[in-house]
Amino acid sequence: MANKNQEIERKFIVDPDNPALKEILDGKPYKLENRYYLYRGDGIELRFTSVTPTGGETYYDFDRMQVVGESLANRSKERLKITKQEFDELVNLTKLKNP
Repeated sequence: MANKNQEIERKFIVDPDNPALKEILDGKPYKLENRYYLYRGDGIELRFTSVTPTGGETYYDFDRMQVVGESLANRSKERLKITKQEFDELVNLTKLKNP
């Protein structure tokens, strides 16, 4: 039996400009997420996301997630709201080449 505090997510990577997808989603609620990772390793993820719900304003988050115990399904999560400018600066960091 699943713990009531556990979360099961299903996400799909799609092209939001695909005409067939636009037709399927026309008039239906959805949210568009753009997620980037700054670091993934040793049971820790640093990631940031822009989220645009249907008909809503875009908001921006920065998350630090860490595996708790032996299971990848159990993670602690810290979330900070960030500004669009901060989000854009973080996107620029992901574009830098490693020396």
